[in-house]
Amino acid sequence: YNNQHEKLTVLGSYLIKNGLDDIGNLIIDLSTVVNNFHSTDEKKIKIIKRVNQDQKNTNSIPLDYTNKTTLLNDIRLLILLNAYGERTNLPRLKNELKTSSLEFDYFDFSNEDISYLINVFPEKLKGIALLHFLKEYYQELTQPIYFLFSESEKLKDLNIEGKINEFFKKIKKELKSTEFEKNVEIEIELFYLKKPIEGDIKRVSPPKDNKLAIENKIKISRYEELLHEISQENNQFLFSQCLKDFILFSNLDLSDADLSIKTYKSFNKNLIQKDGNTTELWVVFFLKFILSSTCSCRIYSYQRECKCIKKGALYIYNNPEEVKKNLSISNSYLEKIIESSTLSSISNLLFEANKFYNKSIKDYKQFYQIANNFKDKVEKTYSSKSLKYDRFLINTSSEFKKIGLYQESINYMT
Repeated sequence: YNNQHEKLTVLGSYLIKNGLDDIGNLIIDLSTVVNNFHSTDEKKIKIIKRVNQDQKNTNSIPLDYTNKTTLLNDIRLLILLNAYGERTNLPRLKNELKTSSLEFDYFDFSNEDISYLINVFPEKLKGIALLHFLKEYYQELTQPIYFLFSESEKLKDLNIEGKINEFFKKIKKELKSTEFEKNVEIEIELFYLKKPIEGDIKRVSPPKDNKLAIENKIKISRYEELLHEISQENNQFLFSQCLKDFILFSNLDLSDADLSIKTYKSFNKNLIQKDGNTTELWVVFFLKFILSSTCSCRIYSYQRECKCIKKGALYIYNNPEEVKKNLSISNSYLEKIIESSTLSSISNLLFEANKFYNKSIKDYKQFYQIANNFKDKVEKTYSSKSLKYDRFLINTSSEFKKIGLYQESINYMT
């Protein structure tokens, strides 16, 4: 649950020392890709491009799944799964679809890769590893949008829900009477809380409430119970998962910004260490909370304006000093641990949050300064002749124009 990238680096170094260079180096690559804080976009892009080419070379070998079951191939697929960017097999959906975990930018998986990840790879996993794969990737990999229509029809015969249920039974059996038993039970319950409640619902509200309203009240109550329960386990990662799921439920299912903000204010302190020190989990959670809304517009990164309630903007409006303080803490914390001159996943997130905050409080001078500083990082990371750089200039110029910085907008495009 904690420090996965550090453990992967140690394992990779150990394998290299013992003569398994190919596997060891791939595992170290994976540790770089999954590390949001200490790895730059430059490093990740180089790794992903090389790994993707290796994967294409592997796919070109005319062999059946015997060729697809090597450890090297599995690690390559895991690196690609954890890569950041935009993902779809359908060219017309490029830059429109961005899912929560299958976030690709530089490549596409083949149908053969996805079929292997659905049908073969899960059988090779056990315990916590299998649970993580099911929660983070498995369901999204089985979405019809990633397949040709003929392949999508085959998915109906797989009984994905049934397979997931069987996998969960297997995990619970494997981890029974271990230190992970309680965590696994909670993780699985969080998974099912995202789905409609099956069977009869006990009435917990006035008779006038419909089934959906009753179900929502049950879920709110259960999320709150789980948060209190997990807080006693001293597991910040699991706590952040539960808090994230509850807030997403408040945002997307209920469109209730007030409940979302109330929940965040009540529970986010549990992501700080007992001695009061800031943690990576707290920083990332805060920045993502600032940027969230009560619909999927930010999840899917649509460029067009959306009229939904910007929960982050409401939070800033009602708690300006609190947000200012938390942003200052986040900035100070990240200055100590990330490379300030180039881009990374976390620096991108920090930029968006700072920009959104200054735009919300109408501090356009600071907004302009933040954009200028970030422009230098984009140029250093991708070069001034890259598509990424051009896209940044166009989008930023458009933002300047919307807030009345007309000359600055023109300057960015000349």
